[in-house]
This record gives sequence, C-alpha cells and structure tokens, in this order.
Amino acid sequence: MFPLFELELGFSEEDLLWEAEVRESRAHVEERAKEVLDMIFNDDKEIVVSVTAHGGIINAFLAVLGRPSYGLPTGGVLPVVVRSVYTP
Repeated sequence: MFPLFELELGFSEEDLLWEAEVRESRAHVEERAKEVLDMIFNDDKEIVVSVTAHGGIINAFLAVLGRPSYGLPTGGVLPVVVRSVYTP
C-alpha cells in the first residue's frame, strides 16, 4: 500500500523474532524495556527521542522507571517524558 515507504536498515517486513507458541513473562518484557532505555541513554546522542509502542511495553517502561502502571485504552496515548542527566 505504501511503495515509497522505506524501512530503515536492520528491519525486515516480517517479524523474525515472533514465535506463535511463546508468551513473554512480565519480567522479560521489563528486561527488554530496560535494554531499550539503556541503549537510548547510553548510545543515542539525540536531544529528543520518541518511542511509539503498545500498552504492554509502555507499562514495562513505567515499571522500569519506578512509576505505577497505567490502564491505557485501545488507541490511547500516554506521553511520558524522561530526562537524562547526560554529561559528556
């Protein structure tokens, strides 16, 4: 439907990690969320980074950040601002 849309390097059209019979535990989702935040704050030098995700990973981010969970409705939006105290 979108022939001019280009995926960035490293992404494929198909999800190569998905397994139909495997369900992640909450602890595993939170571990992945922490890895993403660590990568952003350790490796990414951009001033603003936006993450768009579903409610499960959003609540994992909140848990990793020490915040209470939030019942995000379908199609809902929860803006969360995290500030780094980065010093080069």
